[in-house]
Amino acid sequence: MKIPAVQRRYCPYCRKHTLHTVKIEKVRKTRRALSLGERKKRRRARGHGNHGKYSKRPISQRKRVVKNVHKVDLRLTCKECGKTRSMGLKRVSRVEIKAKRVFILVQMSVLRSLRFILPAYFANASAVLRGKYFGRTRMDGGLKLGDKDLLGPHKTREGFIGASLTAFVISVLQRSVLKRPEPLIGFLMGVGAMTGDALGSFIKRRIGVSPGGPLPVLDQIMFLIVAIAFVYPIYEVPLDRVLFLLIFTPAIHLAFNLIAYRLGLKEVRW
Repeated sequence: MKIPAVQRRYCPYCRKHTLHTVKIEKVRKTRRALSLGERKKRRRARGHGNHGKYSKRPISQRKRVVKNVHKVDLRLTCKECGKTRSMGLKRVSRVEIKAKRVFILVQMSVLRSLRFILPAYFANASAVLRGKYFGRTRMDGGLKLGDKDLLGPHKTREGFIGASLTAFVISVLQRSVLKRPEPLIGFLMGVGAMTGDALGSFIKRRIGVSPGGPLPVLDQIMFLIVAIAFVYPIYEVPLDRVLFLLIFTPAIHLAFNLIAYRLGLKEVRW
């Protein structure tokens, strides 16, 4: 019997289905005092007792029937919370842990990461469209800090609200199709993405970058960091998922901005 080394099972501690690593649990034999039946069996095996015509032969002279099956216990370890638990199997003759290939595990991790951050991506992308066609009211209200704008004319209230609602709609669609994530998580992710985008504009104005000007790294990951921070109080994001998103989000962000520039939706390529 072949068992996958990584399985998706229900974790009673996380209260959801997560990835579990599977190992065969070795059961130690406990030493205990011999029972009366065990003592009699051993005495007969040594030749004690009546061995007449109608008595049982010693065990050493009997033909033994060896069972070719045995019980197996598996130890499951949740990858998110780290808790372990045991699970029994039926009697089997042979158990083999079959390790999944590395690229399959990487592919599963990539798909789950993208599925999780999809509302934030859509919020960040839709803010450009809503701000361009429906943006009328500046988020900072025209306020200035010193001789510089607080946020700039490109950050509008219509774009902020529309992008947050877009993230909520995307999470509702994901919930209806994939049964995850919760719509509240998607809405908070959209609000966090727009807050991070506005925070990035605030930092760029303070260091002298003009509205629409590039600031590498900050433009690509600020919305992601704040979106994850908004979601973290109600959903603990795994560390490997955060690291993957921090590495690959800049490339995805630049690719989408380049497409929007070619379509005439943005004035700059970044």
